[in-house]
Amino acid sequence: MSLLNKIMQEKAKKQNVTLVYLLSFDLKDASSEYAKITNALAKLGYSRDSSSGEDSLPRNFYAGQKQISYNPEEISLSDKIQQETEEFERVVLKIMEAEAPGKLNKYFLSVSRKKLTGLRIG
Repeated sequence: MSLLNKIMQEKAKKQNVTLVYLLSFDLKDASSEYAKITNALAKLGYSRDSSSGEDSLPRNFYAGQKQISYNPEEISLSDKIQQETEEFERVVLKIMEAEAPGKLNKYFLSVSRKKLTGLRIG
């Protein structure tokens, strides 16, 4: 089997899925940091869906999405989502330390399949 055929077979096995990344956080004595955090997340590919009513979201809540690829023969979707959750947490904590050093009080984050995620904004 040629190298090109092997690469094409591996690529054909990959699945694409869109994940939703939710983040709620409390900062101590913060004001302008919220926009900086939102912008930093967007720059890293956790894009906001403008049709989701982002103008009505509180400043301390972020909802983004990202399409990922995985090979189900190498890793299950649930394990891939767990990896993405751990990676998102690392990214969030790094951004918080850069944009709001020492101000993070607490946070909640979640990563899930877009198809299975219900989010209502009012």
